Amino acid sequence: MNSKIFVIGMAKSSLSLKNAGVSKNLELDVLRVIVCIQQLIMQGKSAIGYLLVYDEKIKNRIENKWLIKYGFKNRELIKILTFSGLPNEIIERIKSEKANNASFQNSVADISKKITEKILEEKILLDFPDKEYKLIIADKDAITMDINWDFKGIFEKKGSP
Repeated sequence: MNSKIFVIGMAKSSLSLKNAGVSKNLELDVLRVIVCIQQLIMQGKSAIGYLLVYDEKIKNRIENKWLIKYGFKNRELIKILTFSGLPNEIIERIKSEKANNASFQNSVADISKKITEKILEEKILLDFPDKEYKLIIADKDAITMDINWDFKGIFEKKGSP
């Protein structure tokens, strides 16, 4: 395994997949993660993708439908995380913003976006503890593909040449 691991991630704040547009957008994001990981691997790099989604129902759709649909067999290279375990006040804040969006009181999900991106970053950093890994690049331009990732970074195993 390479001493450097390329990590990409997307944080999704949609609360359900009932809306066809939301479902299609999330499926497209899953495909983006798959393609990026495959490209990095074809370049001889180690890569892991992360998706943060609202609940187990959405996670199950990704794992049991879309990853299969797109023939992605390396399940350990995509980590699908959920809001499970988050403080209730954070979840309620996201739900409130979503409700306001649905009633057209606010059409921008800035709060949800910032919260979910921060949660994604925290969860990724937990997988790469400081004592073992060093984040050498946390730049959104560090990884090829012109995609607006919510997290992009390269971790290096400490003590590697």
